[in-house]
Amino acid sequence: WSSDVCSSDLGTRGLFRSEAEVRHYFPAQLQPSLEVIPSFEAAELPRWLADCDAGLFPSHLEGFGIAVIEQLAAGLPVFAYDVPGPCDSLPPQWRVPRGQHRQLADRLAAFLDQPPQQQASQRATARQRAATYTLSSLADRWDQLYRQRLAQLLPPR
Repeated sequence: WSSDVCSSDLGTRGLFRSEAEVRHYFPAQLQPSLEVIPSFEAAELPRWLADCDAGLFPSHLEGFGIAVIEQLAAGLPVFAYDVPGPCDSLPPQWRVPRGQHRQLADRLAAFLDQPPQQQASQRATARQRAATYTLSSLADRWDQLYRQRLAQLLPPR
């Protein structure tokens, strides 16, 4: 976990006011296996992810994908749609075309069927990818993008 990550309150509370609102989006047969965490401190996130083997991020639209970066930092390969946000932080083998839910599930299942050594290698890859997403590195990337764009828009001096 990067030292430039700010401490803040996380969980479902920002989007949904209650556990019932979260559960509403899941089929009844999955209800017994759900654990809804309405609120927790950012520093607790590694503990909540410690017993996970991989991440699944089925969002069709994501501005940046901070949840993806958080899972990567916990050493979880994350499987997601190839949409803005996840496409910036995940390698191609962890992404599938948008809406291909069966293919997304198959990618996750294939990872879980791998021998422990291969899973460990992909967990190391996840941590390495997350390490590139510090506040200072992101600020540098945005600065470069803005300078390039300004150079295209402004006449030469």
